[in-house]
Amino acid sequence: MEEILEVIGQSLHETNIYNENKELSAKISSFIDSTKDAYVIVQWPEVQDLMEEKWFNEEAILETEGKFGSSAYFIPLKRLF
Repeated sequence: MEEILEVIGQSLHETNIYNENKELSAKISSFIDSTKDAYVIVQWPEVQDLMEEKWFNEEAILETEGKFGSSAYFIPLKRLF
């Protein structure tokens, strides 16, 4: 995940967007920073493969309201890459 964010940041610097539009630059930087701690919902049965990972019990959060079906979990975005 860190490598992906680094490539995105480098690409933006190469296009000179950071120098041309400071407001957009700030929004992009904020978005990139927020993805480091982001969670995404992963539904059953796709989440089943992740349940075998060592980090799953400590980092995955069961979605308890049932909005996404049974056995859907919030998974750290960084664990999907």
